[in-house]
Amino acid sequence: MNGIVRERRNDNATIIQKFIRGYKVRLSTLEIQKEIHLVMNFDFFDRMKIKMHSDSQVLIAYHWRKYYRRTRRPPLRAKGGKSNVRARKGSNKDYGAKDAKTVQSQKTM
Repeated sequence: MNGIVRERRNDNATIIQKFIRGYKVRLSTLEIQKEIHLVMNFDFFDRMKIKMHSDSQVLIAYHWRKYYRRTRRPPLRAKGGKSNVRARKGSNKDYGAKDAKTVQSQKTM
C-alpha cells in the first residue's frame, strides 16, 4: 500500500510540475511577445513620424509656391473696373477692356 501511495504522490507531483512549467513558459513568452509588439510599435510610429514630416514639407512648399504665385501676380481688374478676363473658357470674345499696348500690338500684326 505504501508503494501505491508513493507512486500516486509522485505522479501528482509530476503533473503539478508540468502545469507550473507550462505556466512559467507561457508567462515568459507573453512577456517576450509584449516586448516585440512594443518595439514594432515604436518602429512603426517612428516611420510614420518621418513620413508625415516629409509629407508636410512637400505640402508646405506646394502651398507656399501657390500663395507666392497668387500674390505676385498683377491684379486681374484694370483701373477702369472692367475685367481683362474672358467670360467663359470656350468663348473667343473678350468682354473686358483692353490695354493700349495689346491693342497696338494686335494692330501691327
